[in-house]
Amino acid sequence: MDDAQQPPPGGDQDRGYIIVVVSAVFIALASIAIALRVYVRIKLVPSMGLDDYTALIAWALCWVNLACHVVEVNHGLGRHEYYLSLSDVAISGKLEYISQIHNVLAVTFTKVSATLFLFRVLARGTTKRTQWPLYILMALFVTIAIVTIVADSVQCIPLSASWDRRVKGKCLRPHQVVAFAYALGGFTIITDVVCAAFPVYIIQKLQMNLRKKVALSFVMSMGLLTAACCAVKVSYLGGIKATDSTWGSLDVDVWASVEQNLGVTACSIPALYPLIKASLSSKRPGNGGEKKLPRSYLSPLLDGKIARLFGRSGHSTVGTKNDAGSVSEERILESHQSDIRKTTDIHLDIVSRETSRNKNQDTLQIV
Repeated sequence: MDDAQQPPPGGDQDRGYIIVVVSAVFIALASIAIALRVYVRIKLVPSMGLDDYTALIAWALCWVNLACHVVEVNHGLGRHEYYLSLSDVAISGKLEYISQIHNVLAVTFTKVSATLFLFRVLARGTTKRTQWPLYILMALFVTIAIVTIVADSVQCIPLSASWDRRVKGKCLRPHQVVAFAYALGGFTIITDVVCAAFPVYIIQKLQMNLRKKVALSFVMSMGLLTAACCAVKVSYLGGIKATDSTWGSLDVDVWASVEQNLGVTACSIPALYPLIKASLSSKRPGNGGEKKLPRSYLSPLLDGKIARLFGRSGHSTVGTKNDAGSVSEERILESHQSDIRKTTDIHLDIVSRETSRNKNQDTLQIV
């Protein structure tokens, strides 16, 4: 406690629980998204790539940040410095520096993951003219991260003077640090918006119906949420005071935590498309809850078998299941007997007469 200061209005309030609760909620959402992403890449579409590994790194850094904030709260984050010892203020400040570095790295890995995913999905089959903006974006993300970390590390010489007032050193003035943070935050927001808008621009040129374009554009532009979080975070920078950093930095830390965890969630949602598509396909009426075979598998088989069944004169045999589960045979009437018609809702099993090398019959069930 600094005896030269006056007690802050409101007394010894403790808002530290806010960042713990908010971080826990959003890291839970990020963990669910990451778990589903890994499931898709391992089970449904076995193709783990760099975009998945960078997302996993960002997710791990989010957990490191949560641990830093929990310890930081125990040393005064969310309380006024007036009620804290110099030792607590120093520990809290040091953890604040560590969490800021991890936040920058987590956000950067998230953006790199999103860009690599665009390479995987959109850059395939496109020209180099379409790809080079993605390389520029990744270079900008990495550059911003390096500049931010260097700026945080040289604001005081020695560095420990930035969090421990008992250490004598030369530091930048608070308004200089805040001004630099505003400039860097604004540039970050611009790159976030560009990263979210670029895939939408590419999708509009793809050959697909309007509904799919709108849905895919919405999913790929989830990065706008992180840009919004960054804007809110920047708006709270002016509330940080050098004489009461443990109180003023809480709001910035809360929105930084939301930004990084929401970023991990947002960059993972597009990767879940195979899972969402499979889930919706299985729930469509008429599927009977059975796994729907891809059309690429059905078409060659149906084209050949049905042509032989219905395309020639005479009669063919179709196996149908009765209530007892046995197979009965119905003759399909010859084409000249068009005056006799029968309409029935049946469950068909088209049985191939051709045997494989293993002398087993191939059966295709159509619902």
